[in-house]
Amino acid sequence: MDILGFVNYLLTLPAPPWLTWVGALGGFMAVINFCFNLRNEQRKRKNSVVDDFWYRKIVAPFLIDPYFEFLVTQLTAFEALSAKKGATAFHSYLKEFRVDKRKIRVRLSFYRAIDSKINAALGETLRNLEDKITLYCADKTNFGVVPADEAVTLEMVKNEFEFSVSNSMILLRNSHKKIASA
Repeated sequence: MDILGFVNYLLTLPAPPWLTWVGALGGFMAVINFCFNLRNEQRKRKNSVVDDFWYRKIVAPFLIDPYFEFLVTQLTAFEALSAKKGATAFHSYLKEFRVDKRKIRVRLSFYRAIDSKINAALGETLRNLEDKITLYCADKTNFGVVPADEAVTLEMVKNEFEFSVSNSMILLRNSHKKIASA
């Protein structure tokens, strides 16, 4: 018997019943796989629109970049201030800080439309930073009596700047993840 005859012989044998189930299970798995891939492709396309358009073209340039630029600029100005003496320098810095902070808060108010909790947390971060700077400047200028338990050192303010940057990065990253997965 040659090979072709043997194959013909095998094709004439009745198929075992489990083979039908294996074929049906294979077909079912193919349909599930197709649906899963289709869903993933739609999610990727949606995330691409959210990430590319909203975050890279609108949110980052208008809200996030100026916010971090504000923090970096203020840290640089604060470090330069710490070397200066005299109440006028501290008063000028504090006045400029508050003006710039108001501008940033106006920009961040637009973030409320995206995520109100993150907007509130970023506002709280800025308030904490302003409190530390105000106490430091008040102490240096003898403008107000700062209780000993509220005294703020230069290192404490620098640490608050660092915390503000890292905390803000975490908040914004989590917000982006939340929006992208929605």
